[in-house]
Amino acid sequence: MAAITLVEYAKGSTNTLVQGVIETFATGSPVLGKLAFRTVSGGAIQYLQESSLPGIAFRAINGTYTADSGLILPLIEKTKPMGGEAETDTILVDRFGPARRSQDIMMKVKAAARYFDKVIIDGDETATPLLINGLNKRLTGNQLLYADGVGTIGANLKENALDALIDALDEKPDLLLMGKAIRRQVAYLFRDSSLLSTGEPNYWGVRPMMYDGIEIGIIDKDNDGNVILAMDETVGASTTCGSIYALKFGADRYISGIQSAAPRFKDFGEVADKPCYRFRWEWDCGIAMFHPRCAARLSGITAVSGTV
Repeated sequence: MAAITLVEYAKGSTNTLVQGVIETFATGSPVLGKLAFRTVSGGAIQYLQESSLPGIAFRAINGTYTADSGLILPLIEKTKPMGGEAETDTILVDRFGPARRSQDIMMKVKAAARYFDKVIIDGDETATPLLINGLNKRLTGNQLLYADGVGTIGANLKENALDALIDALDEKPDLLLMGKAIRRQVAYLFRDSSLLSTGEPNYWGVRPMMYDGIEIGIIDKDNDGNVILAMDETVGASTTCGSIYALKFGADRYISGIQSAAPRFKDFGEVADKPCYRFRWEWDCGIAMFHPRCAARLSGITAVSGTV
């Protein structure tokens, strides 16, 4: 099965409830709206990621070359099941009609999208084995940049630092991911610059903010109402810092979603164990980063006076 986005999957469904669930899920997360998912067998995928290229040199006449090889890392990514069940009391349906049940289902799906956003940033399967690893766990070494250049203290966002983040990727990123506080700083810093623009309407009719032609995606609050990308990171002596992430999507080459199967939906109707209607959805999914430079993080951005 070819890799497809959730939006494409929703378009292919003839079930209007499934369409609504999938579209609500994708709309609720800037990452899910762009990730293409490929189906893998056995709940895992093993792949080879280029780490470093082999050497190349000139030689003298009658000289020789030094044979060597590039470094290729074998990696394994696993899918993890996520989902939930929505329940609606039968009396509420009697009082307000089927729309009341649909509202409960969509609220559950919105919560799932916000939870996915939290995991895609902070997920740590070492600390919590049920989760997948998020960006903060994955992005290290050359893919972790600092606003001050070295990571000894926080610093205000500068155009050069943002461009360095973009240049840390193999190709121009598809998405700059940030919280609302950092988004305000970007708008403040580039308020008179042609680098900041408004993009074309997306599938949902929203015109996103763009930086140098790259869409800006906003990560807001998680399902418990906590700000995910808050100004609460510690870099050196600075304890009120934030981050921006640059992401390049592409099945089998850059950042790709993986799944053991398409999302599953089960409408149980009115159940026997309690007076309610029950709806379940679940998805065995994860992400894979096929290129070592498909994502990067700019950390240690401090709050600018007057913008936060």
